[in-house]
Amino acid sequence: MESDNISVFAGYRHELLTGLSLSGYVSRGYRVPSLTERFYQGSTPRGETFGDPALRAEQATNAEITLQYQQPTLLLSVALFNQRIKDYIERIEVSDTLRQYRNLYSATVQGINYQFGKRFTINQLDAELKFGGQWIQGEDDFGQRIADIPPHQHRISLAFHANNSHAFIAVTHRQASTATVDGELPTDSATVLDLGFEYDFQNTWQAGVRVTNVTDQHYVTSRDDLAPYAQGCAVILQLDYSF
Repeated sequence: MESDNISVFAGYRHELLTGLSLSGYVSRGYRVPSLTERFYQGSTPRGETFGDPALRAEQATNAEITLQYQQPTLLLSVALFNQRIKDYIERIEVSDTLRQYRNLYSATVQGINYQFGKRFTINQLDAELKFGGQWIQGEDDFGQRIADIPPHQHRISLAFHANNSHAFIAVTHRQASTATVDGELPTDSATVLDLGFEYDFQNTWQAGVRVTNVTDQHYVTSRDDLAPYAQGCAVILQLDYSF
């Protein structure tokens, strides 16, 4: 069992043009196994689960490169990242009723993040449009999908600001995920609409209403085979007083 682990980080940023920059970093870090991963022995909804006291700490080498363009009213950013994890810890299915934590030799997680933001004015209202998301994948040395990799997701939102009020509407799309992984199930795509409105009055009171999952989408919260279903359409009323 390791007693010493070292983390290092190095980064660089270069201004290509006014507002346009290219940056990147490399780092090395570690994650010590949790007490559950090392010592838990007991029953769970999936059956018996056993930890492994001999688990080694994960060692990760990370690299990321980002191209960003930023102006007072505009932001555009694209980032590519790669993470190589030695001794990746995963819970495997030994039998239908027994699961155990173990170290994989190594795994690779990589993907793309993107962001777009634009501020503008419509009929004397300040508005902000945002669009962003990520594609991410993770595999072991044999090309098999590893657990805990979220489905690809994208979100677009539009917000309006006035002197005493704020309103927004947002759409989040989670892509379908069909990979076969122990302890996880394929998930269908899901598109969720949220909206809300807030109003400040008398400098001390704030009232608001928020509606989540407007179209009452029926979907699970993650790929975990015991993941609960997301909350259906919900209306939240809020009244705050500041003093």
